[in-house]
Amino acid sequence: ITLQLRRDGTDGQAVVFWSLRPAGENREDVTEGDISPFTGSVKFLSGQSEAVINVTVMADNIPEINETVILTLD
Repeated sequence: ITLQLRRDGTDGQAVVFWSLRPAGENREDVTEGDISPFTGSVKFLSGQSEAVINVTVMADNIPEINETVILTLD
């Protein structure tokens, strides 16, 4: 999954830290074996207004309900 981030303005460098938090009724079932990475950072270089977060969802053959995660930007 690729998530596009945009910032207002392009002056100077900026770093955005992010994290994924499992949510919903089966949040205990969400592991790094399902989705990775759970945390990271994105660097906007001076003059840059767009950046991306890449997250990989791993397929498995386990029958289960949909798993939900919440993305938090710091």
